[in-house]
Amino acid sequence: MATLLSTTQQDSVLKNVFNGETIATGSRYLALFNGDPHAGGTELTTSITGAAARLQVDGEFAVPTTVGGYQQTSNESALTITASAVNVSNETATYFAIYDASTAGNLIAGYALTSALIIATGNAVEFAIGQLVVTFADPA
Repeated sequence: MATLLSTTQQDSVLKNVFNGETIATGSRYLALFNGDPHAGGTELTTSITGAAARLQVDGEFAVPTTVGGYQQTSNESALTITASAVNVSNETATYFAIYDASTAGNLIAGYALTSALIIATGNAVEFAIGQLVVTFADPA
């Protein structure tokens, strides 16, 4: 089974549900990875953009809705990581991750892309409206 939330976030959700503790708020940032960010995947932000800062995505995802019996959200605006990738030689992104900081910070969630994204120098790296879909499916 794929892991969506980091262990820290899973703990936060359980503490919120069963103990009434507050879940941390703040800005959220998107990064692309080659490999699972929960299991040592490689972040591609610097090699794609030439800078370490991740894309801030506050308010860019829709209010969750029920689809097929499960809660789901997706990006409700286009997300452009870069208009022209630099320093890449056919990088492959297989996951996206959400962090609580533009650099370093804590991994909040990681999710596999439906298909690998091959990135070459000069290519735009962006996701059209509704292209990044996250579903909370029953793990049973």
